[in-house]
Amino acid sequence: MKTQANTSLHLAGPPEFTTTCVLPALADLVASGLSLEVTLGRPAERLLAGLKDGGYDLVISTTPPDAETLTVTALFREEFLLVASPVVASKVTGSGSRA
Repeated sequence: MKTQANTSLHLAGPPEFTTTCVLPALADLVASGLSLEVTLGRPAERLLAGLKDGGYDLVISTTPPDAETLTVTALFREEFLLVASPVVASKVTGSGSRA
């Protein structure tokens, strides 16, 4: 994907996801000339407030915004699982199997 000369973008998001997933995905755009400023932080509400105030161009957020003036695109749905060793699981559930 080509970017226009002098294209700049100020992106804000949670540190872990932004550094491990988003920035590597944007590497080719940066190599093509995109000027990228990144702000890493939390909570999502603070980042969304910065977007509404014009401090950021894009925000990666785990919380949907309450402002109807913002455009939201879901990146994906993530499921978290609590995983325990069989010894711990047996103490919690009374067996070594799934609860």
